[in-house]
Amino acid sequence: MKTMFTAITSLAFLMCLGAGFIACDEAIPNQYVQLARQSITQAEGANADYYAATDLSRAKDNYSEALRFIVDGDNAQAREMAMISLQAADVATVTARKLYAEEVLSKAEKAIANADAARAGYLAPGDMAMADQYLTEAKAKYDEGDMITAARLAEDAAEAAERARSGSVARFYELEKAISDAENAVKRAESNEAVATFAQSELNAAKKHLENARTERKKLDSPTIGTVDGGLVAAEAYSLAMQYSGDAVNGVDEAMRLGMEREREYYRKRAESTMDEAKKLLDEIQKLKEQGLIKQLQTAVDDKPLTNLEKYEAALEALKKAESEYSKEEYKATVAEAEEAIRLAKLVQTSSGTTVAPPEPKQEGDKKYYTVRLIPEARDCLWRIASYPFIYGDASLWPKIWEANKGLIPNPDLIEPGQVFEIPPQTDR
Repeated sequence: MKTMFTAITSLAFLMCLGAGFIACDEAIPNQYVQLARQSITQAEGANADYYAATDLSRAKDNYSEALRFIVDGDNAQAREMAMISLQAADVATVTARKLYAEEVLSKAEKAIANADAARAGYLAPGDMAMADQYLTEAKAKYDEGDMITAARLAEDAAEAAERARSGSVARFYELEKAISDAENAVKRAESNEAVATFAQSELNAAKKHLENARTERKKLDSPTIGTVDGGLVAAEAYSLAMQYSGDAVNGVDEAMRLGMEREREYYRKRAESTMDEAKKLLDEIQKLKEQGLIKQLQTAVDDKPLTNLEKYEAALEALKKAESEYSKEEYKATVAEAEEAIRLAKLVQTSSGTTVAPPEPKQEGDKKYYTVRLIPEARDCLWRIASYPFIYGDASLWPKIWEANKGLIPNPDLIEPGQVFEIPPQTDR
């Protein structure tokens, strides 16, 4: 319609000029026609075709009539139609601007309400205050009749309110995510064996922070949040909830770090003590082996038949693996291998009928002394003591020990653990 209107306008002027009418000179109401045209353009700029379509249409129709009268040479009628067109276009402009201002004011009020519902009052206070100020000024300009300024300020209010709403939604999402992250961190720590065993107090502190964060979060759902005092409480609650959530995550990280650190130190010490125990047992077995006291029995180990010497060799291999794992700082694996060495060593001792290798005699000057031991599975007696390779290696020489210690041995068949006997030289017959 606008294109057709423009075409008619151009055609009318061309016809007027082309025909060479004398009446189209000074008598033509050019000023009124131009003012009508300008007024129509202004109305179109105010979206009058949407807000005041009837008035704009009447203005355009009268303008076309004015042009037609010019062509017909009726300048007086042309002037009248141009003035009517001008008035209709002005009415269309005023009406359009007023309706648009009212529409934008309504949108601004709704935008502010939506922002307030999204907790923007305490999550985006700057933009929210700006939106309220723009809206107040827009209403004042509307009351003054300044629809252009009123509409512009209302648009600014709506824009500020939308910024407040989107910013508030983003900040609230950050809080929900922060609490969710803290919850997931605590769950992860609770399922961690190292934390449960070695950093439980630190984990409990992190869980307390999470509980505090949830408490502050609940305050944001209070019905008094919309009040001034409630907004201040909510702002503080939001800040504290974020802080506690971060503290919970940091606390879990610290618990995880300390748990693994303490677990590592625990297994390092345990690895060292377990390896020491394994070495001691294997040293004792080595002495038994050298003294010929390892019985060559064959027993099942993990459903595999092994002789005592094979078990001993397997224990040595396990200890070697333990030492290798220790050098790599794999302390859990060290403990496992060392415990396997201990298990095998004890199997050798048990099946050999002894669990402790006999101690070497104590040397004092030229004399040797032996302390009687309590060994339930292989009790010390005079003939067994004499049979030890480091004594005489011959059980039949037990009377030599008795003769040298008769003051301590009234009955050669009865000796007491802890008694210390002098061991005379074997050549002294």
